[in-house]
Amino acid sequence: MEVPLQVTYRGMPPSEALSDRVREHAAKLTTFHRRILGCKVAIEAPSPHHRHGGHFRVRVDVVVPGAELVVSNHDTSPIGEDAHAAVDGVFKNASRVLRDHQKKQDTKHEG
Repeated sequence: MEVPLQVTYRGMPPSEALSDRVREHAAKLTTFHRRILGCKVAIEAPSPHHRHGGHFRVRVDVVVPGAELVVSNHDTSPIGEDAHAAVDGVFKNASRVLRDHQKKQDTKHEG
């Protein structure tokens, strides 16, 4: 099943290579949760005002029945120095969050 996906770029021009990477990661999310209704990804370039170089900020909002799960790399800056690495890191965390959410849902329906 293809996940409805929206990718937004802030402070940088859209990148087809980065969008392709996001699409690949979003498609894999369905292996961690069966009913994903939508996925929004925001990729923000580092501010040019940072003195020592900034980090890319990536936020993933995944909508599933009854919940919206939000994962970002705001607190894990080391993965944000490269846009591709930032996307990879956030989707790794999103996969974990989705897997945990699915387990909770399964447990709730069993009991």
